[in-house]
Amino acid sequence: SFGVTVGANGTLRGNGTVNVGTTVTNEGIVTPDSISQGSITTDLLVSGDYTQTADGRLRIGTATGTDVLDALEVTGAVALAGNVDFITADYSIIPLYSPDTDIDVLIYSNTSLAGVFDTVTGHVQSDGTALAVYYDSEVRFQRVLYGDGNRNGQVEQGDLDAVLQNWGRSNLGASNDDVSWVTGDYNGNGTVEQGDLDAVLQNWGNINNAPDFSGFTVPEPATLVGLLPLLCARRRASAR
Repeated sequence: SFGVTVGANGTLRGNGTVNVGTTVTNEGIVTPDSISQGSITTDLLVSGDYTQTADGRLRIGTATGTDVLDALEVTGAVALAGNVDFITADYSIIPLYSPDTDIDVLIYSNTSLAGVFDTVTGHVQSDGTALAVYYDSEVRFQRVLYGDGNRNGQVEQGDLDAVLQNWGRSNLGASNDDVSWVTGDYNGNGTVEQGDLDAVLQNWGNINNAPDFSGFTVPEPATLVGLLPLLCARRRASAR
């Protein structure tokens, strides 16, 4: 058995199996090109462990003119950092949130998952929705309203709370706080900050399948004042 390192200027791309036996270390770009043949979808499969460093990037897209979404499969342990980049401009083929619309980005057979992607790019869509990356038995995403952190179909108090409770937490530098969509990093830049608060205020009160950007209302001033002290206290949460 041996390991494979995708170097800083390298790319691993395609579908089928990489029979490494130990570890694929991604310091460059990994791009699955999943294909569908009848009822069978073939992803890029790493037979072994997968480690993505702070410089690594996983690119996820769709085949042109199809609804086949790329996914990376790993038989062993997964350790994440770096970036996940959604490279297809139009994800309108994906329905807005309902409980059964989650889509795999990274599938791992072993139950070991360490870390999260430091940053997410390409996920904010022009129609006021976003691809929310979250971490469960696999790494998945759903298309939801931009700022719908708890993925319940509307932008409301719980989504604002996630931003305020995690304000200032970051995946960057020495912090390594494992922030993600569910902890309020809606713009995906790796830090919970003003841009994420703006996402909530922009879509405040909007309900799944009925976004309305012409007359949104912001929280009552008393609501924000009551929660502002949380901005001064970094509270850690166990959820990813």
